Amino acid sequence: MTFRAWASGAALLVLAWAAPLVRAAENHPECPTGAVLALTGKIQHINDKATASYRFSEADLLKLPTKTLKTGSEWTPVAEWSGPTIEAVLKVVGVDKSATRLRAVAHDGFAAMIPLSDLSTYGPVVAHTKDGQRINDPKHGPLFIAYPRDQHPELQTAAAGVKFVWALCTIEVQ
Repeated sequence: MTFRAWASGAALLVLAWAAPLVRAAENHPECPTGAVLALTGKIQHINDKATASYRFSEADLLKLPTKTLKTGSEWTPVAEWSGPTIEAVLKVVGVDKSATRLRAVAHDGFAAMIPLSDLSTYGPVVAHTKDGQRINDPKHGPLFIAYPRDQHPELQTAAAGVKFVWALCTIEVQ
């Protein structure tokens, strides 16, 4: 077998494995209209009574303090991801003391569970900026949850990688 034949076969296997990971931005029913991020669940403050949620506009998120993480993920090269910490976002809405985790939902319906303990341990951000540019790729943005993966070996696993939610639209506090 020639190297070219082997490489072609390997590439097909990788593509077949990765195909379910490719996600196009869609408008999932849990995603807010007229806002870039909605928080629901065990929260103390709402600004949309009809949906019992707190909806953040782009301007609202940009007003929050920004943290920058230089890291990569299983799907992205090393970059500088900037945005408010999830902790800062939750501070705006107030979290019920009985809450233990977050359910982060993407525009295509993908959802990942994030333990609240991750917030103080790793300080993940709701990134709106990548390498100094707003994330305007509809497949990955406008918001992306980023963890400092490269600084923590325990985050360099497939199980931890799922918490990097791109095209984030909703966070449900559970």
